Amino acid sequence: AMKELILLIAIITNLSIATAKPLSFEECSKKLLNGLSLEEFKEQNKNRLEEKDFKKIDRIIVRKNCIELLHLAKLRSNGLLENRHPLSSQILKTFVTFHRKWLMPTDYDRIPKCNDTFHNDVYDFKAPAYHLTRALFQPDRKASLAVTAYADLRSLRAGENPKKSPITGITSEQYQKLLKLNEELPLVGEGDLLGFLFKQKLEIKEIDFTPIMKHKKSFEKTLEERKSGLHRHLGAGLIGSPAFLIHYAPKGAYRRELYQSDGKTKLPRILAKSILENLLCENLASHKYDDEETFEWKHPITQEKSCLNCHHSLDNLASGLRNLTYIKSKESCSADNPQILLPQYFVSSFSKKVWSPSKKNGDNEDNKEQEFYTSYPVGNLKGDKENVRFVGLRQLGQVIANDKRFYQCQVKKYFQFLYKRPPSHKNIVRWATEYQNHQDGLRLFKTLIEAGDQS
Repeated sequence: AMKELILLIAIITNLSIATAKPLSFEECSKKLLNGLSLEEFKEQNKNRLEEKDFKKIDRIIVRKNCIELLHLAKLRSNGLLENRHPLSSQILKTFVTFHRKWLMPTDYDRIPKCNDTFHNDVYDFKAPAYHLTRALFQPDRKASLAVTAYADLRSLRAGENPKKSPITGITSEQYQKLLKLNEELPLVGEGDLLGFLFKQKLEIKEIDFTPIMKHKKSFEKTLEERKSGLHRHLGAGLIGSPAFLIHYAPKGAYRRELYQSDGKTKLPRILAKSILENLLCENLASHKYDDEETFEWKHPITQEKSCLNCHHSLDNLASGLRNLTYIKSKESCSADNPQILLPQYFVSSFSKKVWSPSKKNGDNEDNKEQEFYTSYPVGNLKGDKENVRFVGLRQLGQVIANDKRFYQCQVKKYFQFLYKRPPSHKNIVRWATEYQNHQDGLRLFKTLIEAGDQS
């Protein structure tokens, strides 16, 4: 009876796969246009469409080719749309929204507790999503650049750089005075999305540090070297974007004047967790600690095996990000004295061996001042077969760019975007291997659309 039941299940399963239909043109267009069919989009935008726009839309409707629709959002090498069209703008906007929810889900516990609402003007919290979106739609921009780029991105919109913020009503000139910037703060526009460009760094003239910061020699040296503190990118593409680092800042970063890793209770674990879960689609609950695994970094809090299953992966990754420090620009926050959170890092000034809190530093005068956040930031990223050593955020980006899980995660997320369920593991591996080899996001989407819901 059991054999007959298994045979029946196999027949039903195979039958359902064989009769599964590919994604229809209407279903696909609704995915790309945020729930609107092409006819609905045409009707809603008829007052701003030109005759050539209507003709282009009608051609796509007749051909019922979703890949052709997707390619309307193709970007040039400079990051701007090949063809400016309301459809193109909407497709880009759809993916920016999708990528943002995927990479940076809202966590109300970590929203800045400042009375002002200017944080979204200073840091565009869609910026990390721009990295994946540009990599997806620009054929000559490798997917790996999303986690290896050395600069932050901003959106370019029609009616660029409004003089007054649509969020707060504060003008860019007022922001310049309030934040003591050398230049006006460019505000995010609300017009059609035209593409993505590199974001300009801004120099802060003066930062009011508390006395606890001022006596630190390492602060004086680092901040003198990095006067362009606002929008400073720390490398590694979307991971090094100030908006990404601030989104995953620990709660204490908003409450204290200074937040640094101490090697024990304080490590950037929230950031490490987001990288593992969102970029690599790793389930931390399924991690199993192996006693025979060897790492340079040893968990300093506990040796309880139930804790190590999660903490071993988290802490080995977080230890490589130890020099990430959060600084508040003001001691207190008010409408007349706005406070911003600055993610900074300190260059290692000590031995290239991993510093352990349990070791004595000796009598050397320099060693007495050693702090964990200035020690060599060695980390390990646990893979399927081996543990990869990296130093700092930029090397971590390179490691992730070579990790098959990064591409498998994208395949899984994009397939779910189209079909509302994950593909089979076999197809994830196959498509991700191809994607890692060709690095072309539009080519990947063509594969997923043509595959249909038969995985």
